Amino acid sequence: MRKGFSVIELLVVLAVLAVIFAIGAFNARRTLLSQEQAAFLRSLQGLFWEAATEAASRGENLVLHFTGQRLEVRRTDGTALRALDLPPGVSLSLTPGVVARFTPPGKVADQDGRNLRQPLSFTATVGSKTYTYTVSLIGGNGGGAVKKALGLTLVEVLVAIAVLSLVLVAMNAVLLSSIRQTAISGSRTQAVQILNYLGRRVVGGETALLPPSGTAKVYDYGSLGTAFPDLPREVRFADPALYKVEIANRGSPSWASGLGVAVNAYRIRVCWRQAGEERCTEAYTLSAPPGGAGPAAPPLPGIN
Repeated sequence: MRKGFSVIELLVVLAVLAVIFAIGAFNARRTLLSQEQAAFLRSLQGLFWEAATEAASRGENLVLHFTGQRLEVRRTDGTALRALDLPPGVSLSLTPGVVARFTPPGKVADQDGRNLRQPLSFTATVGSKTYTYTVSLIGGNGGGAVKKALGLTLVEVLVAIAVLSLVLVAMNAVLLSSIRQTAISGSRTQAVQILNYLGRRVVGGETALLPPSGTAKVYDYGSLGTAFPDLPREVRFADPALYKVEIANRGSPSWASGLGVAVNAYRIRVCWRQAGEERCTEAYTLSAPPGGAGPAAPPLPGIN
């Protein structure tokens, strides 16, 4: 019976472990290098701004010097104040030597000390990717602090937000007005449907709907559906509880005396509440007096 591993088996296990550790170390190194390169690109964006700020705070001229593998912000005596090393796999399209100069007001000048007439551009290559950096100026007289041409300034962002807010407010007002007018139009259409329904019953001489002359019969909010159970079927999209109806007897018209029959004029008004106020629509029609007093009215020409 075997009680342990042979030398060959131990060597095979150690070889497998060595391969696993080598792969892990390679991936870890590649991850660290990628993070180091990303940190360099972010630091490169702020280096020009920091150099201009340093020149303004110290009140002296500074230079940005490129050695081929390192960027240094130096004083005129060669003392390095800030440094940024290029990590492995990163290259810049800059020529070794003085890249730019910074004057006490925070202005940026070219390598000869002259104000920049056009933005300073260079590229940073990381593996197969290339990033373009553009150093331009803000401020008057062709000088000022450095501005990266990679985004918007705070003022530009605030202005854009303000303009966008005004546009949204205007669009919101138009939308709310449109919704309000649509709701009013829909409620008025339903009120007209109720008006037509009651008008047909008044013209038909339904005694329960005909008040005495000079008075009115009112069906308040919430009672219309109970008083007219068939109304929801007649008016498909209207909720009767949201409407109030007033049927007023305006008496016999003066011109009706020559007809030889008793006729009263009725005003039917349908109201509803919307947007904090009461809105109404109304119509007039003719029918017999309440109780059927007087001879029955013959059919009027052209009127059913």
